[in-house]
Amino acid sequence: EGMMDYLSFLTLRMRNCPIIPNLDGQDYIILNSIANVSKAIDVLHRYERIHCLFDNDEAGQTANKRIAGKLNEMNIQNKILIPTHKDWNEDILNGERTDEICRQVL
Repeated sequence: EGMMDYLSFLTLRMRNCPIIPNLDGQDYIILNSIANVSKAIDVLHRYERIHCLFDNDEAGQTANKRIAGKLNEMNIQNKILIPTHKDWNEDILNGERTDEICRQVL
């Protein structure tokens, strides 16, 4: 959702997939606010597969539902990954699910 979430994602990828993090073959959209979800939806139609990594809170759940509904309408494969704690940084700090994101987003 924000820059810190993106940095947490990169930390998890580099920690768990140091040999093949596969970062160059992917594009990333950092919203900085869920208020920008509609702007992201306008761009997402160009992609075949999308992974959403929003916070584990009401706002993140709302954003996930909006995007998932729109992507399903466009027949785009999408996966929603939800952190155990409030956000991905808290998951890193608590040592939880640090390998799942690598397996799911490759």
